Amino acid sequence: MQIKTSIEKEAIMETLTTKTACGKNDQESLTPEEMEQRLYAAVDSHKFEESRFYKLVVKPKCPPALIARWAWAVHASATTFCAMLADLVETAPTTAARLTLLENLMEEEGIFLHASHGLVAKPEAKHCALSLRLAQACSQELEAPQGASDTIVKANRYIQEGRWLETVSFILVGQELRFARTSLLMYEVLKKKGFSEWDLAFLTVHGEADERHGREAIELVVDHALTREEQELALQAAEAGARHFFNTYN
Repeated sequence: MQIKTSIEKEAIMETLTTKTACGKNDQESLTPEEMEQRLYAAVDSHKFEESRFYKLVVKPKCPPALIARWAWAVHASATTFCAMLADLVETAPTTAARLTLLENLMEEEGIFLHASHGLVAKPEAKHCALSLRLAQACSQELEAPQGASDTIVKANRYIQEGRWLETVSFILVGQELRFARTSLLMYEVLKKKGFSEWDLAFLTVHGEADERHGREAIELVVDHALTREEQELALQAAEAGARHFFNTYN
């Protein structure tokens, strides 16, 4: 009887200790609302419209070669993005996170859920197909740069190091969310320069899709960054992603 009582006391003390530690952690951590606000602030601190590239491209006499090099670089990123995203799906820590990222990947690959047909693949809707259309409309003479971009290389390094949360923050919050705004701005610029809706489909799609994917990524980060240390690492990665994105245009 005495042994049972001692065990019960130990269990009670362990429970109290755990609750106290959790309470301290909760008090020190940012609230979900605070974390969300700081993630948006990190991304908004580097605006595409303030870059040297944008200030050049909006000018009526902007060299077509500059636009062409940008379009082919965008296409190169689009062709390597899905493999990195698949790695994020594979290493996701929860089923909910995996499902969110898988839906993102399916959309990138032009795969849609149809009520009466199941999964339907539309090769012409693949984002890399749309980016190729844009690049070819800008120039038939250039080709996409070979190899993965610095962005993808860094994201893959994060994944290999087991830093899933930071990868999501870096590329999906810091860059994909930023590219939504960039797509809308570049759509307006190129539309004024005479490009057709057909040519610019990649930008119209990403103006909506990347905004949605970026917001979903913020939800993932908020849900999975539970300690203050994890939150700070995620915030630093989001800001680094946005800064890296900005610097490619500056």
